[in-house]
Amino acid sequence: MKNALGVCLVALALIGGCASRQVQIEAPPDDSRALADDSAGAEAERHDTVPLGEAAPDPAEFRIERNGWIKVDVKDELQASAKLRRRAVEFDAIVMSLSTNSVTFKMPATSLEKLLKEIENTDKWEIEELDFSAWDRTGEYWSLEARIESTRAVRARIMDMIERAQDLNTLFMLEGKLEPVQTKLDQLEGTKRDIGLKAGRVDVKVIFD
Repeated sequence: MKNALGVCLVALALIGGCASRQVQIEAPPDDSRALADDSAGAEAERHDTVPLGEAAPDPAEFRIERNGWIKVDVKDELQASAKLRRRAVEFDAIVMSLSTNSVTFKMPATSLEKLLKEIENTDKWEIEELDFSAWDRTGEYWSLEARIESTRAVRARIMDMIERAQDLNTLFMLEGKLEPVQTKLDQLEGTKRDIGLKAGRVDVKVIFD
């Protein structure tokens, strides 16, 4: 069994921000002044405005994607898999898949340490290996914000021209220009949504051996 302290340190490093580099984000001027004037109020507002279904952002508004696996030595694989599945609510986790010798969770990154401790403290369970990775997508997230706003502005101009079109040829031509712009906007918004849904969460596969 790996040293329990070493396992906890790995988990703490992951939860505390396991991205290999720091990303500095320059907030718009108005937001910066608001944060300087009342940091506590801004903190509350940030969490209140997180869209339904998204996890709370990481510290400093990072958007970090995490996943990994834990290999656990047990005597009865099926029983262990079922037992851990029933504990999902204790980690605020969603069971994504289940088999006779494994269970996969999607859970808040802040619950990872609790999951590790629970496994360590379970009688006759022993962590053999674990591996976790993280991807810092903060820069991509905020870049998407700017691209979405720009694409929306282009769409708005085309729609305005469509409303003022005076003949069918012009109308068809403008509609042809609108379609790829709308497609691009849908893709950008979908990518941003995907990053938001994964931020602050971790996908964990626990394998019983």
